[in-house]
Amino acid sequence: MNTITIIGNIGQDPVPRFTASGQKVTSFNVATKSRKGGEDITVWYRVSIWGDRLDKMIAHLKKGSYIVVVGELAKPEIWQDKQGKSQVQLEITASSLHFMPG
Repeated sequence: MNTITIIGNIGQDPVPRFTASGQKVTSFNVATKSRKGGEDITVWYRVSIWGDRLDKMIAHLKKGSYIVVVGELAKPEIWQDKQGKSQVQLEITASSLHFMPG
């Protein structure tokens, strides 16, 4: 298992949906920021929460919320954007979420 902890801001309000088998999954993106060589770098992660175990907290998550996500990092997926550039998608299946002050 690849466990990861990230701290960042939610990019859009969480969206709950249901799979064909009726299982609930809530998804949202989180942007993390770092600085390398005097340049700001933003990395986006797709976060999924399965089931209803974090429903009480999810109700308070909004675009811009500053949170900590702990979970399992899936194998990165590489895809081509409309301009033909390679892009990487990073996905986390969250096991816990925490609000950060700020």
